[in-house]
Amino acid sequence: MGLQTKEIRHYMENSITAGALRPEDIPELNLYVDQILTLFEDKFTQQGGEKGEKPLTKSMVNNYTKEKLILPVQGKKYTRFQVMQLLYIFHLKNTLSIGEIKGVTAALMEENCTSQQLEQILQAVSQSRNAAKQAAQGIADRIEEQYGQELSTVEAAEVLLEIAELSAALKGAAQAIAEGCFDFTGQGKNQKEGKKKQALPEEK
Repeated sequence: MGLQTKEIRHYMENSITAGALRPEDIPELNLYVDQILTLFEDKFTQQGGEKGEKPLTKSMVNNYTKEKLILPVQGKKYTRFQVMQLLYIFHLKNTLSIGEIKGVTAALMEENCTSQQLEQILQAVSQSRNAAKQAAQGIADRIEEQYGQELSTVEAAEVLLEIAELSAALKGAAQAIAEGCFDFTGQGKNQKEGKKKQALPEEK
């Protein structure tokens, strides 16, 4: 039995329209870690993960805190800003390594990123989802036009490779931006910029 092209459209659109946690969904009150986990679980649906996989776990939060990816926690509760930091990390963790994410979050903290600025950054998720939805619809339309209503196993394998390559290319672009714009040496932005200036050839 072949794969229906409408199924591919469904898979692509469903992966993009899965649940989301927006900054405005995060309460102003400080939250215990269990409350944060519940908030993430309530807002996010499965996005291709294994059955029963949690979007965020207590060990993840502890690890992000230990690695200083978020501001130090005072007591047992997390501020709204720290929850937004966790949300930012959540969106990056399937694309960047912990080291790369640490470079980004360290730069934001060094710049004294405000709650308003972080909220603005997180708005990019909605924008990227809209762009991804339009791209997915275009790909699905082309697949239906090229293959008709049903794909053979070989054709399905071809479509799978095309989508996987597109995903890999976008992931590679994100990693290149992270590596090119943020410091992963732990030296700090100012030291890194100083070294870059020293490395520039003198004008003749």
